[in-house]
Amino acid sequence: MLMDAMLGAKRTKPLIVAGPRELEKRLKNMCEALFPGMNTMSPKFDLQYIEMEIMRPNQVGLVTVTPFPAVHTGGTNPTSVRCEVDEKIISYTGDSAYNKHMSALGKNADLLILECYSFAKPIKFHLNYPDIKCHWDDFGAKRIILTHMSSEMLPMVDKISEETARDHMTVEI
Repeated sequence: MLMDAMLGAKRTKPLIVAGPRELEKRLKNMCEALFPGMNTMSPKFDLQYIEMEIMRPNQVGLVTVTPFPAVHTGGTNPTSVRCEVDEKIISYTGDSAYNKHMSALGKNADLLILECYSFAKPIKFHLNYPDIKCHWDDFGAKRIILTHMSSEMLPMVDKISEETARDHMTVEI
């Protein structure tokens, strides 16, 4: 993405890249591994890295982003995010097993995008449909859309009452 912004697209507008701790270091290491010498290149646009603090509102451009701890592989610095802009709240679990922070993540959100990886089979670090049904009222969002479904879950989407993400879907809140 950064290489294309610098060389292909010839980007001139500022770019903010926000993420978990060690974001800038990890991204620079990845760039160097994929394109040796890239770290000597200077973009012709303002490039800002924001390493967001967990469980604190972080200003990212016009959006206030609050990351919450997620339960996934630790080396990825996993987070779920709550984004607030123009009096709307959109939250996303990302890959994560159910955890105590999901109620704060979804509380009064206009939209909670909730991973539903499997229908019945427990998969480490992921939500499944029984977990979601068990904790449905805990999420506290005005609207929930299930997404990130595996080959076990996809055939079940027409058999459940909850709203599910679909290809080419447009969501209005």
